[in-house]
Amino acid sequence: MKTYWGRALGLGLLVVVFAACSAGGDGGNGEPAKKYEYCGYGVNGDADNVLAFGINTETGALTALAGSPPATGRFPYGMAVDPSGRFVYVTNLGDNNLSAFAIKASTGILTPLANSPFATGEGPYDIAVEHSGRFVYVLNHYSWNVSGYAIAPATGALTGIGAGGTGAYPDSMTVDPLGRFVYVVNGDNFDVSAFAINASTGALAALDGSPFWLGEYPGPVGVEPSGRFAYIINNHFSAGTRDINVYAIDAVTGALTNVPGSLFAVGDNLLPITFEPSGKFAYGANYLDGTISGFAIDEVTGVLTEVVGSPFYVGGEPDSLSVDPRGKFLYLGDPSSRTISVFSIDTVTGDLTSTGSPFAARVGAPAIVRIVQ
Repeated sequence: MKTYWGRALGLGLLVVVFAACSAGGDGGNGEPAKKYEYCGYGVNGDADNVLAFGINTETGALTALAGSPPATGRFPYGMAVDPSGRFVYVTNLGDNNLSAFAIKASTGILTPLANSPFATGEGPYDIAVEHSGRFVYVLNHYSWNVSGYAIAPATGALTGIGAGGTGAYPDSMTVDPLGRFVYVVNGDNFDVSAFAINASTGALAALDGSPFWLGEYPGPVGVEPSGRFAYIINNHFSAGTRDINVYAIDAVTGALTNVPGSLFAVGDNLLPITFEPSGKFAYGANYLDGTISGFAIDEVTGVLTEVVGSPFYVGGEPDSLSVDPRGKFLYLGDPSSRTISVFSIDTVTGDLTSTGSPFAARVGAPAIVRIVQ
């Protein structure tokens, strides 16, 4: 099975959600269980299940929640949570389907939805929920398409709404934060397939000019919080270098236009970048360098400026990153050590500071979603 830019399969996502959740049971001597404002969920590919954590809002530290982890399908890989924080969706590479769960806000416990799992295409990699929480999209690596689903508001159940064809062996997908467009990087075609989302039905329609040619071996794609700029990693294997290109997004057509002077060198095998919620900073894990690259984002041009002290050495094999909804903490998953490390973010400079010892967990590649109560 093909790996995802050199990442080994078997580990998955940590999704931090904004919720009141309980550690389960009681606190001893009849005391109530501790409540957490944030909960986290991690796809555990080693055991085909989902792990759950409570999060300390002052330190960012993780505490495992009580209870048996709910089972997924074989080789769970991608994870997404709807914006209301009520449902969790997990792609299963080994079964070509996705598992769906309801979140109980008071405890953080996950319960499988009726009719779960739901069929996908072949090789479901990335998964994303559109910002309104009405639609979910799955990137199918071996089917060369993106399958769309409508989410039932009351139950979270999924109904297929068709698929959009991509190029050969698509590797990365992102839905822009405003819910207008879907962008897919086609690893074997060196281009991006782009789609408009029908606001009523969720159906995908190829944009004029799609696919957009990028150049040599494009990697992961991300869109910053305002939805004005896309960032795509380039792998120059012949030269042994990697960099990031910035593209302006046309708000009407969704077309991508390269921002002049926007090529920025990064470390070895940079994985998908994540954005601080205000859009001030971006971070990426350099898998083979053991470092994190940090950038300040120009709010007018989208151009990146490296944060002082970047790249930050963290050791191991940093897999991917997430930032909590307040922009206070950055989470780093490392599949080599089976740990999650937490860093505080300087909201003025973007500097990172370790908050303490890594948390032992068989999950990686964190991502963030907020639950609205």
